[in-house]
Amino acid sequence: MNIPSKVKIGGKIFDVGLANLTSVNGDKIYGGQSAVFRHWIKIQCDVPESQREETFLHEIIELIGDMNDLKLNHTQISTLSNCLYQVICDNKNIFEGER
Repeated sequence: MNIPSKVKIGGKIFDVGLANLTSVNGDKIYGGQSAVFRHWIKIQCDVPESQREETFLHEIIELIGDMNDLKLNHTQISTLSNCLYQVICDNKNIFEGER
């Protein structure tokens, strides 16, 4: 999977970047963060590539939920991102073809 430096979600362009993320109390964050009104997604830089890719999907789903008032909880978002990541990885040619 190619994680782009920008992604368009719901008509808005979000900057995507890797960062060394920590929580308010200084603990390392192993996933990512996103902000609807600041238009960014940040993904922890020092985790395996597969975790960065799944986190990218997780943050996209989280933003879609926030932007559309879907009221998805963290477990639902995590389940969707894990399952979608598995489908994409196990079906490499799923999005190839004419457009």
